[in-house]
Amino acid sequence: MVQNLLDSVLPKKGLLGQFRRVFIGLYVVSLVVTIISVSVWTRHEVNISSRQELNLLVDMVKSVQTYVAEDMVPYLVPRGILHSPAVSLTVATKRVTEHFLKIQPQYYIRVASDNPLNPENRPDPLEQKIIEQFRTEANLKSLVQKGKIGEQKYLVSSKPSVSKESCLQCHGVPEQAPREVVEQYGTNSGYGYTIGQVVGASFVAVPLTDINSLILKRSLVAFGLLTLLFSGIFIH
Repeated sequence: MVQNLLDSVLPKKGLLGQFRRVFIGLYVVSLVVTIISVSVWTRHEVNISSRQELNLLVDMVKSVQTYVAEDMVPYLVPRGILHSPAVSLTVATKRVTEHFLKIQPQYYIRVASDNPLNPENRPDPLEQKIIEQFRTEANLKSLVQKGKIGEQKYLVSSKPSVSKESCLQCHGVPEQAPREVVEQYGTNSGYGYTIGQVVGASFVAVPLTDINSLILKRSLVAFGLLTLLFSGIFIH
């Protein structure tokens, strides 16, 4: 293809003609190699950057949940203090997330369950699919994948929510649940948990950059710079 283009544009005879043919051929090859390199490097860069950003966000959420589980629950629950934002990992994560997303609205953080006390925590189709996968693959402790939530593409990190003995105090049977829980959420959902059951999952996601758009922008810049460079050499 390149050869045919050169044949139609440049004469074959003469030293100058041969030089021009080689020079333009070099320009075309350099352009193709540069654009391919830009595409490969951009995809790699976006992937690494997204994963680093995601890991930081996951660690933040994990720190909040560890604080509740290790510092708040052991102190408050034995004293009969069952204020949900302080002793429920789901509620605490939700409340912290609400404040965080007011500052950084581009992220996605959620704890979802298909048997929640709060109906707002019911999973969307992608979340439900991941929850079912955790139930099917018992040894799967976490999952990172690309997915679409609403109209936005995300890099999603998920981890199963497994019911522990302490969870049964609120999620066992309605008759034994704290009065505050029953009054707030009713008795239709969020009960019947058993120890070791995957009852939902936590999701942390960062938005994926439109890679094709970014590649196009960088390729146009590379095209302009390369064309300017070769033009300058050719003119001189």
